[in-house]
Amino acid sequence: MKTFDKKEVAKEGLKVGLKAFILTFGIAFVIALIINISVIEHLQDYLQGTLSQNIGFRFGMVIRTTSILMNMAVFNTSGQIQLGLLAFIGLPLFSFYLADRMDNKKEGMDDVGFFIYGVASGVYTILLMTIALIGKGTFLGVNISFVSIRNLILTFVISFLIQVVIGMNYDANRIAGVVATRWMIRLSLGVSGLIGIVAIIAGATKVTTNPLLILMGILLLAPNLMVYVLFMMMGIGIDFNSGLDKLLAFGNMNLTYTGMPVGVRIFLMILFIGITLYAISRIEKEKFLGGLIVFATLFSLTCLGMAYCTRINLGLIKGLMEVDMGINLIKAFLYPFVGIFLLGGLWQAIQRVRNVIKS
Repeated sequence: MKTFDKKEVAKEGLKVGLKAFILTFGIAFVIALIINISVIEHLQDYLQGTLSQNIGFRFGMVIRTTSILMNMAVFNTSGQIQLGLLAFIGLPLFSFYLADRMDNKKEGMDDVGFFIYGVASGVYTILLMTIALIGKGTFLGVNISFVSIRNLILTFVISFLIQVVIGMNYDANRIAGVVATRWMIRLSLGVSGLIGIVAIIAGATKVTTNPLLILMGILLLAPNLMVYVLFMMMGIGIDFNSGLDKLLAFGNMNLTYTGMPVGVRIFLMILFIGITLYAISRIEKEKFLGGLIVFATLFSLTCLGMAYCTRINLGLIKGLMEVDMGINLIKAFLYPFVGIFLLGGLWQAIQRVRNVIKS
């Protein structure tokens, strides 16, 4: 990006943050409108008692639904409940992409860009918390409030990371290691996503042959399964809380990493090693160490963000069992970080051997 002074950085960040918020709000509002017209009004026919009271099309309910959608898109929580469906992140991802598309296309991601991302994230966070404050209240008998210090911080971090991920996907990047990170994210998620979609189709066809239901399952579950498969490629499995783990064991279901066939685990690990070595090969020789550090840090932070965003905690269901599942956050950062450095050393050794053979 071109050089900005402080006022220009603030102005650019304000513009991007405001654009992204307006776009996100507009899309979420339309979805909320459809939900309230086609779904919530008809719930009155099925719900009885206190849950059926005050259900119907009202502007206040549309705003509340909009607030819920926008907060779920950045994985904010209302109380203990966290529904980490990665598909929701498409809202702010698409909005930030459009808001800063022209500048990213020309300049990519550089040092000044990080300051603009920070200002834009701050603007987006303040506006989202304002909508959360306006939209707090009762939704289908459940008290909803996304206003908290935790959600304030999380919104800022998630919106900042979204902009970093978008910025990495442009050719005009000047920071060593960013291109390698871009290749790593694209290839690893592409491969794991393909595996995840095949797994969903294979599993869904055993339950239903309805193509619409299968498509809905792919749209909602494929992003999460894509992330879980990616972590399995690194040797990290899904952690379940003790109650859910016992229930799965009772049903003779082993969804842990160690429960997978050894051949599948080896195959996934070979895929990860191959993709990582290819990404490392994209780092410039003259800036290899610095590029490797940037690559390892950016990709590990991306993995950490994906691990957090795909965590599902439904709390105590009907007083019987707590449902909590997801990827261990420490492993999500350390495994790829250490693995990239080890494979970086291996790549350097391979290059030296090749040079010796050539000479």
